Amino acid sequence: MIVEISKVFLYDISLKSIINLEIKDGSTIREVVDLLSVKNTDYAMFFVNGKVAQNDDVVNNSDKLSILPVFDGG
Repeated sequence: MIVEISKVFLYDISLKSIINLEIKDGSTIREVVDLLSVKNTDYAMFFVNGKVAQNDDVVNNSDKLSILPVFDGG
């Protein structure tokens, strides 16, 4: 599985903006985020293979998960 994380969420310098991660089958986005210790994802949008996803959606080893901050303007 490939995980792309916006640098907004990367407070730990040991993490890179793109991570290849092996996960167990049936893992949810929340479990992946917890495994990576990514903080402040209350203000994040999740995309799996380019489609909007929710915390409890299941991801698979062949998926691409992107974690991006929510932007607002006006």
